[in-house]
Amino acid sequence: MITTDGGASWKLQASFTNEIQLRNIRFFNVNEGLAVGDRGLENRADRAELFVLGTSNGGKDWNDISGPAKAAFRNEWGAANDRGENILWTPSSIVLLTQGGRILKTTDQGKTWSPVVILKDERPGGFISATSFRKIALDPEERFRVVAAATGDEGHWGDFVVNEDGRWNSYELRLTPILDAVFLSSNDVVACGLNLRPNSEKSNHRHDDAGVVLRSFDNGKSWQTIYRSKSLETFFFLTKIKDRDFYAVSDKGTFLRFTLPQ
Repeated sequence: MITTDGGASWKLQASFTNEIQLRNIRFFNVNEGLAVGDRGLENRADRAELFVLGTSNGGKDWNDISGPAKAAFRNEWGAANDRGENILWTPSSIVLLTQGGRILKTTDQGKTWSPVVILKDERPGGFISATSFRKIALDPEERFRVVAAATGDEGHWGDFVVNEDGRWNSYELRLTPILDAVFLSSNDVVACGLNLRPNSEKSNHRHDDAGVVLRSFDNGKSWQTIYRSKSLETFFFLTKIKDRDFYAVSDKGTFLRFTLPQ
């Protein structure tokens, strides 16, 4: 949808059926943009395939350009079983993150894609978890950082994945899935997500869960909580509006404005 009056009214630009879900949209200039998500596979209720749309006229028309991206990682059955989760623009390329931890890049607006890395969250004991990779963040030196979250029967945790000296390292946040992050400097980063209290600290409620805003001064190796909500919610979006002023948005409709100290 599009608004030309600051959100007072909205006009539908495009809609998609056939089990399509769109998860992220990014414009690179006034005309060109991409949207990513997934399309459910016919007769495969438990499976979805990468879906990519492109526009060259400011969103008036969208075209399915999934083929080249899917070709970059099709499995032996010819399917690209993954979900497009996040798009990042850099001066040299466009980068796509999938929910399953694949990072692809294109230098020609999606005509061709090449794989960068496949991230795997190997848990204690050697099994690969169902961690969902959510967003790519860039530090001021344009190095990739990947935010991930796990919420399910296997447990709840967050991962902050960094590339250090050519090696991808994952720093885990116990009981704290994280969904977004913004860098202030190469080591100073703000993140948001969900926090569960350890069993020993739980109240009479079955779950003492709350939205959190976190800050790290060592590139995600350790974190401190700078805000924890009083209600059950998850902060899923974080944006810097100016200087050290931020907004965080939750799945329950909370708009949190906060200012970081100098």
